[in-house]
Amino acid sequence: MILLPWYGWRRLAPNTAAIYVASCLGLAILLCMRPEAYTYIGAIQILLLPCFIPALSRYLVGPSIRFGMVLLLFFTLFASQLAVQLATLPMRWNPHEYHDEVERHLREVIPPGDLIAITGRHWDCFQGRNPWIEAIFLKDEPVLLQAKWMVIPVGIGLPPCIAAFELVEEIPTRVVSEQTYAYSLWRRRAK
Repeated sequence: MILLPWYGWRRLAPNTAAIYVASCLGLAILLCMRPEAYTYIGAIQILLLPCFIPALSRYLVGPSIRFGMVLLLFFTLFASQLAVQLATLPMRWNPHEYHDEVERHLREVIPPGDLIAITGRHWDCFQGRNPWIEAIFLKDEPVLLQAKWMVIPVGIGLPPCIAAFELVEEIPTRVVSEQTYAYSLWRRRAK
């Protein structure tokens, strides 16, 4: 959106200028009226894609190629923050919070046949062990009290019935709790 007006309005085809103006107005109205509608904002930005081609082509040829490449690199990195963060995520994990390591360790500690209370993050660790019978999802307290084990992802709150369980182990993490397989493992106390 920044590069297109620099390109010069006289060089634009009428349909490109119309798409650009309509998309910019739609984006401004949407941001003011309903900023939480991120999917609509993305749709309007997709409409702007044909407008970027003439603007970028001006800066990717001739003497201003360096400036155009710097702008392109800057905007690409700015738009790709989440992708860069997720791509570098495994470098920030502790060795014990990789998915394969967590799955292997949980399968060693929890004997087959024991009922496990889990969330969707660790459900696949118990596939192949008839998880529909051996695993239940963390939800109602009476159901949780039937479980012999609880695998709770780091960062989510503990259920009210946690007093009936004892902490077996906890895997620490250095990243946001939604981006890790770190967990705390709880075993039901003997009656």
